[in-house]
Amino acid sequence: MDASPTPLDGRFVLLTDETIDMLTMARRAFLEQRRALVKSVLALGEDVHRAEKALTGGIVPVAAEGGGNPMEAEKVFVPMHLERIGDNIEAFARAVDRQMQDGVLFTDRAMREIDNLLEHALELLEATRDILRTGNRTLVHHVLTDGPRFQATASEFASFHQERLIQGLCRPHASSIYLAMIDYLRGIERHQRDIVRKVTAHAVASHAAPGPVVGAGAEDSR
Repeated sequence: MDASPTPLDGRFVLLTDETIDMLTMARRAFLEQRRALVKSVLALGEDVHRAEKALTGGIVPVAAEGGGNPMEAEKVFVPMHLERIGDNIEAFARAVDRQMQDGVLFTDRAMREIDNLLEHALELLEATRDILRTGNRTLVHHVLTDGPRFQATASEFASFHQERLIQGLCRPHASSIYLAMIDYLRGIERHQRDIVRKVTAHAVASHAAPGPVVGAGAEDSR
């Protein structure tokens, strides 16, 4: 049975929507190499920072009163994780800006790999938003199993790229930006998975315990 969302979850949904908009614009900035989009990402990031402070400031006093639902108390940290997601998206956008400013060109392969991770991160962030909205157990299982796969793919891309760098097949400056982008995208995925754990503790327990759910959860890759 799916969890029932609360009014607080609705506020989380609005903030998550803003991070989704940020990531969507950051992806366009990367693919289209448009500095105006980078500025839009950073401007929206400021909105996320302000919203996080307002949300956390309203939640913490209530949680501090005690006697509440322990699972609800965990939600104190949700806005903080959303802000960290925003931080990583801002850092990614700045890396795109540095790429354009320095005239760094990625190979077709590197472009495909980064866009693959961007698309995957966006899909997982949208799933996290929908979990906040509906508490859907199927989506919870999807995020908790697919997140580690995302991390494994990112590690594979980074390791292979490092091998090419050692072989002299990549420019060091381009490699530095490429690898930084991968790190920022991994940070986005880690924090959205932490959100899902905190708001659906009962579903996480069901996910971890033996049961009728098809497919075993992958070990967290960080």
